[in-house]
Order: sequence, then C-alpha cells, then structure tokens
Amino acid sequence: MRRRLFSPFTAPVPPRVAGAMVRLQYQRVSAHLPWLCLLLGIHSLATALALRGNLPLWQQWGPAGLISATCLYVLIRNRRRNRAAAPLPRAQIYRHLRRASMMSAPVGLIAGIWAANAFTHASHQYCMVAPVFIAIAALTSASCLLGVPRAAIAGMVSAIAPIALKLALYDSLGMRALALMLVLMTVMQIHVVLAKFNETLAMLTQQHQAIRASLTDPLTGLDNRLAFMRMLEDRLMRDRPMMLVLADLDGLKQANDTHGHLAGDAILAEVAHRMQRLGARALCVARLGGDEFAMLYDISRGQQLALGEVAAVRAGLSLPIVWNGIIVPIGASFGTAIAPLEGADAAALIQSADCRLYADKASRKRAAPREVPQRIWRF
Repeated sequence: MRRRLFSPFTAPVPPRVAGAMVRLQYQRVSAHLPWLCLLLGIHSLATALALRGNLPLWQQWGPAGLISATCLYVLIRNRRRNRAAAPLPRAQIYRHLRRASMMSAPVGLIAGIWAANAFTHASHQYCMVAPVFIAIAALTSASCLLGVPRAAIAGMVSAIAPIALKLALYDSLGMRALALMLVLMTVMQIHVVLAKFNETLAMLTQQHQAIRASLTDPLTGLDNRLAFMRMLEDRLMRDRPMMLVLADLDGLKQANDTHGHLAGDAILAEVAHRMQRLGARALCVARLGGDEFAMLYDISRGQQLALGEVAAVRAGLSLPIVWNGIIVPIGASFGTAIAPLEGADAAALIQSADCRLYADKASRKRAAPREVPQRIWRF
C-alpha cells in the first residue's frame, strides 16, 4: 500500500514493462524539465512584479522566491545528472520520479495560496493577475509533467484548488463561473494526463509482447535460437562460467513419416515440457530449430547440480510417448561444453558441444537398444 501511495504513476505497472516505463517517462520529463523550471521561475517573478505595491513585501516576493529557488535547485540537479557519463540505474530513476511527485504538491500549494491571498488583498485592478497567472502556469506544468502522472495531477490540483475555492466563495456570479471553468479545465487536463499514461502503458505492453514473440518458438513456447544466442553471447561477454548442453532428438523423422506431422508437433511440445520440468535450474531452455534443443547452466558454484539435471533430462527423453493410443519411442543425443575452458566465443563453444553430441549419437546407434521402456508418458 505504501509503495502504491508514493509511486510516481497513477496505476500499477506490470513488472514485465516496469523498467521500460520508468526509463521512457524519465526521458520525457527530462526533456521538458529545463523549460518548465525556466517557465515557472520567470512566471513567479513576473507575478510578483505585477503585484508590486499591492501586497506586503514578504507576501509579494516570498512565494516567488520559494518557487524560483526550487526551480533553480531542480535545474542544477538535472544538469548534473545529464552530464554523468554512465546511465542511471532503474532504481535511481524511480527515486527521481517519486521525488518529483512529492515536490509538485507543495510547490503547487504555495502558488495557489499565494494567488488566493493576492485576490483577497490586492487592489480591484490587480486582484485577478495572480490567479490567472498561476492557473495558466499550473495547467501548462501538467502538460510538461505527463511523464510523471501523479506529479502532474498533484501540482495542478494543489495550485488550482485554492484559487477555485476563493473565486467560488466570492459574491459574484462571474467569479463563480470562472471558478467552475477552472475546475472543468483541471478535470479535462487530468483526463489528458491519465489517457496519455494509459496510452504509453498499452504501447509498451504491445512492444514487449512483440519482442517476446520474436524470441519465442511458437510451437513449444521455449526460447528460440535468437533468444538463446543473445543469452549465450551475453554470458560469454561477462566471462561467466557456464555449461552449454545441446540435444538432438532421435526418432522424430520416423514419427513424422509414420504418423504425420501432427504427431511430430505433439512430440516436440512434449519434449519441451519435459526439458522445462526436469531442467528447472537451467538459465535457458531453447529450441534451436527442427529437432535441435539447447540448455544453458550457470556453473559458478560447480557442475554437479547441472550434470544431475542433464542426466534427468536424458532419462526423461528416453521414455516413449503415447499419441492417439500409439506408443511412439523417442530418445535424444546430448553434447556438453564448458565455458570458457572449451570455448571463449559462441561458435567455438557450440562446436565443442556439437562434437560431443555426434559422438554420443554414434555410440547410441552402435548400442541400438531394442527394448521399449515399460514406463511411458501420455499426452
């Protein structure tokens, strides 16, 4: 509940797009922030000058000084962040967005109370200067802070509410109509902010789904070759010890020729299910294409657990499958390679595992077991 309350966003963001959402919204805010700070600083000083002689000095320049000082502080902090060579981590970006949400309401409230006070104490000729100036600045600021919906709404409402309330309580139909218009404009701007946030969330969700689809094998739901190669190269680049496991199914072509491609597809889906269930510790389980599969294991703490799972996967894939009441025998040949000892790059590592796979396949053909295991897996 506390996390939701202090979130810079107005609705929960799914974890799968949270990182992209935080970075995109931060980029949007950073692009508008310098201009927004300059606008608010100049605007507050212009308002103070327009009220000159109508208010005590502390009421005239105090709020303007607070707002201008806050804007200057934000400008300096933003410039320092932008000059940093390394990109900011996600957690730090999130803190900046949350800080913007927490700062916007007090700044807006100071401006709103200042405008309401000026309306009460300024001369009749200048009483509307501050309310109009502050209302325009509040509505404009909300557009600049679209990237942080909670900050946009909090700052705008905090600034408009005292002005609208003061005008609504004034004994004039025109002032009450103006208060109503300010409320309606605020509601409309809130709708724009929320709609933009929901539009961004939908766009990022669609992008995530498209990227995920491009990295997923549609038949088995496993990672495809592209996803597998990305992870493999990333691990090699970071010099992380790992075990590459290649698996090649035996008997799939015969099943396709004998029972049709529907049987072959069912076998591939079942093989994927077994590999995921029995190889739960694998960093990646992928179908490289056809009857070729691959797995990656982190072995920074030793190889024993990985070797145990590979043995379990091998045993699981040796069990026949029942498809439409027909027992279909299957099996798989395996080859492993250790990085970086047996390959410093992806091509060398795959070649090492491939050599062991074909050696295993040859030994399996020589053994040529004739008996079908008694245990079978049913769809």
